[in-house]
Amino acid sequence: MGLLYLTGSILVLHAAYSSFEYHQFIKASKNHTGLPYDIVFELLIGLVIFILGSIQSIKNESRISLKEDKLIKQGDEYLNPIKMNESMENINNLGINDYEEFENRIDFINFREKRKLYNEWIKNK
Repeated sequence: MGLLYLTGSILVLHAAYSSFEYHQFIKASKNHTGLPYDIVFELLIGLVIFILGSIQSIKNESRISLKEDKLIKQGDEYLNPIKMNESMENINNLGINDYEEFENRIDFINFREKRKLYNEWIKNK
């Protein structure tokens, strides 16, 4: 996993440096041509290797059980599924509703009401 990140990063950086050197050469020689295909190919290969490394990094690994000495495999190979009922329950417990971003926009906040609520809260505390 880390090896794929490192290899992909080195290839992308080398392609960037090669591109910089090539453009410096083009400026000096006043010969305007496109970027060589080997630099483009090196960049694409580096990006593909980097993306493969990132995909491998999200893979679920087996874990060792604390009660018994055996490996426990995750149900899914890559990411755990989102349990919508637990997610919505957490959101509802926080008091967030569907219109939260609209109700709390700075244009629609009633500062007098908020100040009054704050002063009441301070008095009750």
